[in-house]
Amino acid sequence: MGHALEKAHQMLATRGESASRSELVEMHFSGQRPLVEVHQEGRVFVAGEVTREDDFEEHREVSMALDQTVSEGLFRPVSQQFYDYLIVADSLASLLEWRKEHAKRSVIDDKVIQEAER
Repeated sequence: MGHALEKAHQMLATRGESASRSELVEMHFSGQRPLVEVHQEGRVFVAGEVTREDDFEEHREVSMALDQTVSEGLFRPVSQQFYDYLIVADSLASLLEWRKEHAKRSVIDDKVIQEAER
């Protein structure tokens, strides 16, 4: 990851951008495990968390690489924003089907599934 960021900086530099003016917009998962919430009859309860096979290690590595390139002066932080990324499903079955297609490495534990089915 660090190598890719260094390469991005070099590409900007060849276009005449100075290191102090180079900016990079980067968006990635915060590393906090997403919640599985059940909304039913005006009530909301948390059934559990979504995990990943790699326990989001990849995202922590991205954050560390970004911190390193900032400390080296290759890029400078301009702002940091957080946002929610929601997946809305009509049923637990449709959520699990979506996960199979779009979030293959995410894991919704059997205990969470049982809690959501209550």
